[in-house]
Amino acid sequence: TSWPTQPFPTRPPAFEAQGITLDDAFDLTPELKTAAQAEMKKYRMGPLYTPPSAEGTIVRPGVWGGANWSGGAFDPETGMLYLKTAQSLAIFAIRKFTPEDLPAERKGEVDAEYVQRSLPPVFMNGLPLTKPPYAHLVAIDLNKGDIAWRAPFGDMPELRQHPALKGVTLPDRLGAPGPAGAIVTRGG
Repeated sequence: TSWPTQPFPTRPPAFEAQGITLDDAFDLTPELKTAAQAEMKKYRMGPLYTPPSAEGTIVRPGVWGGANWSGGAFDPETGMLYLKTAQSLAIFAIRKFTPEDLPAERKGEVDAEYVQRSLPPVFMNGLPLTKPPYAHLVAIDLNKGDIAWRAPFGDMPELRQHPALKGVTLPDRLGAPGPAGAIVTRGG
């Protein structure tokens, strides 16, 4: 059982998507949206902090999601915080723990009823379950507690080459998830 409550900050607003619904499905064509939604329906979905499940729970942000790994860049002159964010998903499933889950040298080190396993959050041999963009550069005005602006950041050439996207008009920037961070300089 997960804890019944979680703290939610009121300002600034969330700088990246949190939680997931079928409306978030990859939607660059109606057929791809239907296929993505069919895959998503195999799993539990919901708001932020939806707990893992035996069938698997799609969570957003995932392990690489949000801005945890790369941090941010702060401009003390303007009060702006710049974050490179990622909208990465994860699918967490749990199953009963068995002693065979551990190598022989670690037997007896784990006192757990369940263990987690991760499933790939993709469909059709590598398409992301959700629609782009997959990363942003976000500016947060800390003087006001508001998001000043957000722009897709980076691209995914390997996704552009996926056979299912041949002939599909793609956004100029898909956004590139990953840990790259921001830096503030006097030149802007």
